Amino acid sequence: MQVKIYATLRDLLGHRELEVEANDGDTVREVLRRLASSYPPLASKLWDHEEKLTGQVTILVNGRLLPFVGGPDTAIHPSDDLKLFPPIGGG
Repeated sequence: MQVKIYATLRDLLGHRELEVEANDGDTVREVLRRLASSYPPLASKLWDHEEKLTGQVTILVNGRLLPFVGGPDTAIHPSDDLKLFPPIGGG
């Protein structure tokens, strides 16, 4: 599955785009676990000590915000794409 990385997360991971293993029936959580195990600095941005999403990374599934597609336990398909955005501020 294709994962696109944006803004400061690109610096953290050293990539703009990654290919992560995903099988039919996997969840967003499982794909994020695989990604975080390959890129440990991302893990603390994604998860707290109870493996709940911290909210520090905005996650889109096929262009839709994760909460609006059912949350981290939503089933995904290998043809889906994830996008990861860090918090963005401005004024």
